[in-house]
Amino acid sequence: MDAVVTRLQAELKPLGWHVQKQVLQEVLADVPPPQCTAQEAARLLGNVSIKRKTEGQLLQDIQALSVVPFPIVVQVSSIKDVSVSAKRQHGEGGKDRILLISVSDGHTTVKAVEVAPCPELSTNTPPGTKMLLNNTRILNGTLLLEPATIKILPGRVESLIQGWQVSKLSRESKRPHIDVDDPPPPFQPLDPSGRTGGGSTTAKGGTRPSASSGKLAAIPASSSAAKVNTTAAAPSRAAAGSGKDTRSASTSGRGSRQKHSAQQQQQQQQQQQQQQQQQQQQQQQQSAPRKAHADQSVPMRSSGGPRMLSEL
Repeated sequence: MDAVVTRLQAELKPLGWHVQKQVLQEVLADVPPPQCTAQEAARLLGNVSIKRKTEGQLLQDIQALSVVPFPIVVQVSSIKDVSVSAKRQHGEGGKDRILLISVSDGHTTVKAVEVAPCPELSTNTPPGTKMLLNNTRILNGTLLLEPATIKILPGRVESLIQGWQVSKLSRESKRPHIDVDDPPPPFQPLDPSGRTGGGSTTAKGGTRPSASSGKLAAIPASSSAAKVNTTAAAPSRAAAGSGKDTRSASTSGRGSRQKHSAQQQQQQQQQQQQQQQQQQQQQQQQSAPRKAHADQSVPMRSSGGPRMLSEL
């Protein structure tokens, strides 16, 4: 069996398979020796993850290469279409798609870009898919994928596909699905009167979804404005519940604003009175010295009346 494995290992290298001898023995453990061919071994290896099962790091020096020097089978880790948003990562993509792919030779993970449409690749290509690189160009450490230099090999790694499907379903379940044929109604602001129910309109004559029919009713702007004015002037006695609470809250708010405005006016009047008193005090203080000076300039008369010339 060892001789057969050694022979197959040598025959598989030109096909791009550079797997370890022990891995090849495990894959061919249930295969009879007469059926141990290189094609059969390659078919079985397509269903096995090659992570840490290849000989050496084949793409370790990819930065110094301009082309893949010999056939190498790599394993797809992930595929993303960078031409669309993350919410639209499904299907084969459009004609202008740009696939960014992570591939591994078993030890080294590198990036690959689709530079020409490759029909065998899409965002639905599962991880674990094997890709044969043959004379594939390299630019700045990135593989440039073209249909002539790559080939998708048959095989499925079920352990990787199961985890990928669960993750994909989890992402899709978190995204809101919008029916294009029946989109949700447009946003409408809350009615100031607090009324709820179907058939209500806005002051600008818009539309509002009806609670009973689930459809939109178009109302002319003039009639809707008249209804709003009528409702504001004479509210219906039938309005109750949340509408009554809303009007009570609005009345309470207006009362508090009026009270606050009255307090501000009273404070302003008090400030004006204080300023007037201060001005009066300043005027009295300034007039006091002038009055004293005027009193000193007037000649004083004796209490005995005018004096005679002989007395002088």
